[in-house]
Amino acid sequence: MSAHPHRARTDIVLRRVARNHYSLILPDRVETLDPDGDCFFNAIARGLNEGQSQETFSTQGLRDAAADYIDQHPELSPYLPVPQATTQQVLLNRAPPLKSLLGRDAFGFLTRIVHGGPNPHGLFRPTLNYLRLYGDRVNRSVLAQAQDADLPPQRLQAMGHSLSPRAPGPLDRGYGPLFSSDEKRFFRRFLQDVLLEPVQGRHIDELLDDSQFVLSHHQLHIMLEYGVTSWELAWNHPVSREGYVMYDEAVHGHLDEDELEQVLEGATLVTRNDLEDLSANIKRITGRDVDNDKALLGLLVEYNSADATRDLYRSALRRFPDLQRRAGILLESRIIAFTLADKLSVALFASWLRNPAITEARLRMIAEYANTRYDELLSNNHLDIDWMRPFSDRNLQNLFTHQQALTGLLRFLGGARSDAGDIGMPAVAGLFRSPDQAVSNTRVAMLFNTPGLWDSLQLLPQDMARQIWNELIGPYFSDANIQRTLRHPGALGSGLNFAVALRDSLEPDEARVNLIVQGLLSIGQGRAQQYLYNFDFPTNRLGHSRLDFALYLENYLTVPEWAWQYAREGVTPDSLRPFGAMKRHDPGKLRTLTTPD
Repeated sequence: MSAHPHRARTDIVLRRVARNHYSLILPDRVETLDPDGDCFFNAIARGLNEGQSQETFSTQGLRDAAADYIDQHPELSPYLPVPQATTQQVLLNRAPPLKSLLGRDAFGFLTRIVHGGPNPHGLFRPTLNYLRLYGDRVNRSVLAQAQDADLPPQRLQAMGHSLSPRAPGPLDRGYGPLFSSDEKRFFRRFLQDVLLEPVQGRHIDELLDDSQFVLSHHQLHIMLEYGVTSWELAWNHPVSREGYVMYDEAVHGHLDEDELEQVLEGATLVTRNDLEDLSANIKRITGRDVDNDKALLGLLVEYNSADATRDLYRSALRRFPDLQRRAGILLESRIIAFTLADKLSVALFASWLRNPAITEARLRMIAEYANTRYDELLSNNHLDIDWMRPFSDRNLQNLFTHQQALTGLLRFLGGARSDAGDIGMPAVAGLFRSPDQAVSNTRVAMLFNTPGLWDSLQLLPQDMARQIWNELIGPYFSDANIQRTLRHPGALGSGLNFAVALRDSLEPDEARVNLIVQGLLSIGQGRAQQYLYNFDFPTNRLGHSRLDFALYLENYLTVPEWAWQYAREGVTPDSLRPFGAMKRHDPGKLRTLTTPD
């Protein structure tokens, strides 16, 4: 076995064979060690003892020596891992089922709580209790293995008394119908773990005895985030498809009430009138016609299940007045109220409630927007509001207020086919997105405050209007430049007028820099400003200003080396090539305005 050329005879060499596992490299062999948590210190001890007549070093001795050294040198503490609390370890172990059940957003919120983050509403207490019970199970296992440890029996007994006497019930994405005794036993244990105190055993018995009882991830989410009582769950839970029987005159018509109850065995009898009422309700809320009895029966089961879940949700929210008020705003939407816990998931709805960045004004806009998005919910089981995120509440309201005018502008600029049907708000909002920067709410507000802007643009040739719009929303000119431009009389009368107004909006040094770049690259002023935007020069460093940059370009026809430190992300010599090659120009021409690109 070859040795490293700089290896000394006294060196101990380990090989890391896994994330936390090592083997010992000796001059004539490799010793593998058991992955028992001691392999690192065990390998070092063996290496130190190698060739000695008697073993001087032990694994425990090395651990103690390392611990003593760390205690004596507090400057090492920043390099030591922070021990995880039991709940944090349990959350890591139970991450897959919890994330599947609660959704990514709720699981992220729960993770922050477990790691000490703010929890202003006191959410997820049932989940935290469940994690504590699961942690107790882990600790009980450790305690059982410590029976042979050198600890006083009284100490072991005291530790045991602090732990829950039993393991928590299994965490699944749904439950029911329950048939076997094991299913019922596990589910009883789960309910005892997550229901709010006091847990009434008779209510749990009623649920377990109901052969049609089911719980979906919607109800489980409510139980884990907000908490419900056994009474609330007993009165507000869905039932399975088998819990509904369609009325048949030949089968049910001749039966009296007692006989009918015996035949149904707790199931709900559905009549033709029930289906007609549901059909009328669907028509009123969604505008859709559904007249197929089989389809209506399936929808009735879904609707009743969602209705029971919504009632359970309302009961749970009574303990959270602030969230209850926010939920009331959303439920003013007929579509949200109709689809919650069915097409619209509780996980998504709950994320809107707990998100402090979503104001009550925005919740009202979400509710109004949802009334137009039933088809989206029907197709995707989701309502996308991510497009709203970049906009302030005021700008978002303006988007809705001016939706029709903006849709017309979008069609005119070529952002949508003229024969396209419904153009959704995400596409309209996309008008204000520039590929080179995030949405600027200051700029958007400025555009909304410019009277007649949308109509004026549509009086121009399409290509010219598109170029002007890109300069209005882009980052290449400052907000102050754009504001001065829009205030310029007649700025939107023609492309030339806009170019003049834009030129006049520049400060003298800015105008000079722009003209230099125009001349060097033979491009228009808008394109020149785009070129300059590739660099973010400081305003307080002598010799490194935008003007210094332009003068260097003018003298040497190349980008100065010192400028690359200010290049924006992704800017390289290759990315600048589309602007063209630099060439000498006639200084006299710099005083001539270049027409728009």
